[in-house]
Amino acid sequence: MPVTDRVRRAAVLLIPVLLVMAGLGARRIGARALRAFIHYETEKTAQRATYFDLSEIGLEVGIVLCSIALLTGGSLFWRIAFIPMAVGVAVAAVGLVLK
Repeated sequence: MPVTDRVRRAAVLLIPVLLVMAGLGARRIGARALRAFIHYETEKTAQRATYFDLSEIGLEVGIVLCSIALLTGGSLFWRIAFIPMAVGVAVAAVGLVLK
């Protein structure tokens, strides 16, 4: 997790606590901070989902090429199918590693 993400997350979590301690309309400001935190988590999850969507495309292209290989009886399509499948697995791994 990059430093800026850690700082942002810590700020979002600490602001409501500090405001409660100071007694400055904690409910209203706490709700805003909670919404900001939820928005931040949603954006982060959407970014990871993009990697999984791209991974799925690579795997599906590989499956289609394997199907063509079965229909034609040739091994060329079968060998070529490993390229998009490997790319799909690599992209999925990148999506899993992102935090």
